[in-house]
Amino acid sequence: MDRRLVAVAAACLAVWPATTLAAEREGAVSSAEGPPSVRPPLVVEGDWTIGGPLTIRDRHIVLNGDLILKREAELELDNCTLEIVGRLSREHLVDWQGGRLITRNTAIGGCVRGGVPIHTVFHLYDGTWEAVDTTIQYAYGVSFHAETRGVLRGERLLAGPRPDAVIASGKADIKLVDSTFPIALGVYTNAGGSVTLDLPVGEPVDRLFDGSNTPGVEYRLELVRHTVSNHWFVFLRNISMTAPPCDVVLRDCPKVLVSLLGWNLQGELSLSNGLAEPVRLGSVTVRKADEPVGVSTWCVYCGGDKSDLVIHGPANLAEFMHRGGRIRLEGTPDTHDLVLLCTTLEMSGNARLELENVQLGRPQTRQSGALGEANVAGDSRMIGHNVRIGRVVFHTRDRGEVELHGVEGRQTATVREEGGPVRLVE
Repeated sequence: MDRRLVAVAAACLAVWPATTLAAEREGAVSSAEGPPSVRPPLVVEGDWTIGGPLTIRDRHIVLNGDLILKREAELELDNCTLEIVGRLSREHLVDWQGGRLITRNTAIGGCVRGGVPIHTVFHLYDGTWEAVDTTIQYAYGVSFHAETRGVLRGERLLAGPRPDAVIASGKADIKLVDSTFPIALGVYTNAGGSVTLDLPVGEPVDRLFDGSNTPGVEYRLELVRHTVSNHWFVFLRNISMTAPPCDVVLRDCPKVLVSLLGWNLQGELSLSNGLAEPVRLGSVTVRKADEPVGVSTWCVYCGGDKSDLVIHGPANLAEFMHRGGRIRLEGTPDTHDLVLLCTTLEMSGNARLELENVQLGRPQTRQSGALGEANVAGDSRMIGHNVRIGRVVFHTRDRGEVELHGVEGRQTATVREEGGPVRLVE
């Protein structure tokens, strides 16, 4: 054999987990076993680090660890399924460290274990992903970095179950052609200025988003005959109390999820699913044009010891991440019309979350298997009165505490105390 081929083969074997090597020696991955649907999966325990060229075809791979793509990596998956498993969502990720991933006719992402979806994260921070006829499933998004360049080239990229979105941010370089997948647009509000967004649903669009038409962005997002079939995401980033004014107008937006991201935010605001009134928070104003707007859900990501924010409904909040300071959520008395769906509720630092007339988790009449997460860590504390609970897991770590009074639906909650106590008083 050519010495160069021997060297390449040795480099590939050096980064392939021992469990898989053992299976290969035993003939467990031989193509003679039959089609992928009847062959046993390759089970990889621990991180799978790729440092050179490697091609895998016609396999179902179960990975209990991270997939790490080093700078010289070129992993090609052809007609494969790659399930990334773990105990909890976000436990494992796909981590580009300068490498290249090529997927063709492949499904990739998290999985369902014991009826609970386990989501993975795609950190396309520094490297390239060429995805053709690829399905992403059980994910918390394809993320990019502010300092390094990640490149995504997708042709017929498809959304599987719970795919989240391609998150246009940082220095991302994205082009999607003939694809059907949710898109999250980042607007960097600290730059000031204005933008009008037309984000139709269910029809192919040709769009280019870059620094010429979207405030503060360094990314480039090109969509060619791209369809968002469910809803768009809009991330209003870097909201502050001191930045120049930023005006965001939603025009052709029949179904959009709006996220508010800021630090040390203060004040009082009312959210509504139809943007009945403009939302003003710090330097940012979000308003609609003359056309009806459907804000299906809001998300809030904020922190800072000086945070002091009061949020009123009626509205749905899907994700809520809170690091430091005080936030109070108030629904209308006797209605629980401010719904914190707990798709993800993450508290850390010295965060204090106060709830009044709030629904946690999806309403019990809409429990179609959706399980909410409320994770309370650090020195954070969640307190509340008149709270209705759907199917939610309350999980404390460190010194985090939960204390809710006047609770309805206590029997639908699951409690994991790995930190402070969880008190749910009916």
